[in-house]
Amino acid sequence: MFSEGQKQTIEAVLANRDARVVKQTQLMDEYPRRTIVAVKLNIPGPIKNNPSIKRLFDTGMTRMLHLFANRNIPVKVIETWDKPTGNELFFGSQCHP
Repeated sequence: MFSEGQKQTIEAVLANRDARVVKQTQLMDEYPRRTIVAVKLNIPGPIKNNPSIKRLFDTGMTRMLHLFANRNIPVKVIETWDKPTGNELFFGSQCHP
């Protein structure tokens, strides 16, 4: 699963981390009354995305979102990323602790 795909440099991974921080800040400003959640996989090694990893991510996200729906927790998927540096999903919920 982790041997096929485009190898990523540490610089690309760090640039993606910086982009995630910018996106999270933007979403917190845009949706101040929602809890913002960013979900990603923590993949070891230089290959962060390929069809198998994408399928794993999509399956996990589908299951997680169904769990929220089954518990009547309102969730709004705001954005998804499918980048060589990995898959990510940003969502907001009006559920507050």
